[in-house]
Amino acid sequence: MIYSRQIFFSTARLTFFATASLVLLFLAGNAIRDAFQLFVGGKIDALFLLRTLITFIPAAFAYALPIGTVLAVLASMGRMAADGEILALETAGLNRFRMAIPIIAWSCICCAIAFGATLFAAPYAAYSYKRQLQEYIRRDPIRFLRPHTFIRDFPNCIIYAGGRKGAEMTNLHIWEIGPDAIPKTILHAARGEFSMDKSGKTIIVLLHEGFMERIAFGRPGKTMNFDNFSFNLDCDKIFSRAKIPEKRLRYMTLFELIAARNAWTSTATTTEGGGTDGQRRRDRNTVNFAIQQNISTAFAIIPLSLIAFHMALKFSRRETATNGAIAIGLCMAYYSLSIAISWLQNSVHLRADWIIWMPCAALLAIAAALFSAKFH
Repeated sequence: MIYSRQIFFSTARLTFFATASLVLLFLAGNAIRDAFQLFVGGKIDALFLLRTLITFIPAAFAYALPIGTVLAVLASMGRMAADGEILALETAGLNRFRMAIPIIAWSCICCAIAFGATLFAAPYAAYSYKRQLQEYIRRDPIRFLRPHTFIRDFPNCIIYAGGRKGAEMTNLHIWEIGPDAIPKTILHAARGEFSMDKSGKTIIVLLHEGFMERIAFGRPGKTMNFDNFSFNLDCDKIFSRAKIPEKRLRYMTLFELIAARNAWTSTATTTEGGGTDGQRRRDRNTVNFAIQQNISTAFAIIPLSLIAFHMALKFSRRETATNGAIAIGLCMAYYSLSIAISWLQNSVHLRADWIIWMPCAALLAIAAALFSAKFH
């Protein structure tokens, strides 16, 4: 039993480190794509950036755990095979199935963890991440006003400011752009104050000590000096980018998916042609597919780990890069098949929620064949 504990805890330890590394990698990629650009642009602060990335961890964990588990199995068993420990165990009379029992036990634990992460924690975390990020932008769109930058986030308007003190900008230059993309009016002001109106949809601009210049046919026109001048900026363009995400299927937990399926089952939809339940069946199949895809993805950890176990003993490699490439290759092959099957989810006649289990069944068959061949 000593070798079983060694294999189990070695695999568990490597799974933790591999999964943590992959989570950080996924977080970095997601931050660069979404939040980090806003942070560099001064539209969110560092504390909010850190809080939103922490919120996203469960969603990244759901994708990282299968790859981390397979990589850990390859690394731990490959090291034992390279050091001759597997040969020593076989000489002592232990077969491959008994050696694989700790791997099976650990992969079942990871499967249960992935089940909870995929069906509950990851959808909630992904939706919360998007919602927090976009609500922050909607709550304070004045953050889009940065000095020394041409601001194009408002319709038919370009703003440039030489400095900023709170909600007040200094050395302001504002261009009103016409339909032909040619400036119609130029405003210059020593300073300007920006504030939200009561509806929260418009920014009120109050300019001080400046002048307005009309442009006609591309040439300077009349100029008017002013002490105070006020106008409004529409925030629809900003809010359209910060639209609160819909509660789509990938953002729903298991209980929400079941509730949606029951709702579509009990509510018949009609079409212009006279009322069929084709759309209702299609919607229900889509929800069933989302549920079964999440469950099958979590369950795939077990056959992937068993195949990785045999590959580790066959190739006997201790190099992390080689094992990482094999782990990513195995998981990407499974994910590619799942994505290909997902194209069938809108079909009324094909049960994609059953077909999605075919990659898992194929992996289990391969693992069983490897064990059977070794015994024979």
